[in-house]
Amino acid sequence: MGRPDRLGGTPGDALGVSGMVLVPIIRGLLIGGVGFLAGSGLAAGLRSLMGLDPWSAEPLLVLGYLFGLMGWLLGVGVWGEWAREWLGLSFGQKEIHGWKRFFSFSLDHKVIGVQYLSTFIVIMLLAGALAGLVRIELMEPEEVIM
Repeated sequence: MGRPDRLGGTPGDALGVSGMVLVPIIRGLLIGGVGFLAGSGLAAGLRSLMGLDPWSAEPLLVLGYLFGLMGWLLGVGVWGEWAREWLGLSFGQKEIHGWKRFFSFSLDHKVIGVQYLSTFIVIMLLAGALAGLVRIELMEPEEVIM
């Protein structure tokens, strides 16, 4: 048993390791993956019932993505907070300090602003890298990069 930290739990609890509780991002990825597979399976089942090719890629990806997104939000803990608010219950939100608060669901407007800013910077850098790849692809007609 570890020594309690400043939040009242043991150091293992602060990392989300104690009691087989996963870190919200990993839990979100796992539940999101299960949701994606469930949505894709539902799309394939509906298409086979309609007499269509059940393994057409677009419907599987769209329905899988929708279910995966809902699973991600469920795993990260967003649905729990929203559902508690809809039912008029208290949040019971723990105060997280340090850099960990930027990787969890928060109602603090400053944390949300930093989350948006960092997300948009990552998306901008990814878009710039992909634009560079397209330009490299178009330099030579016979080159195939993507």
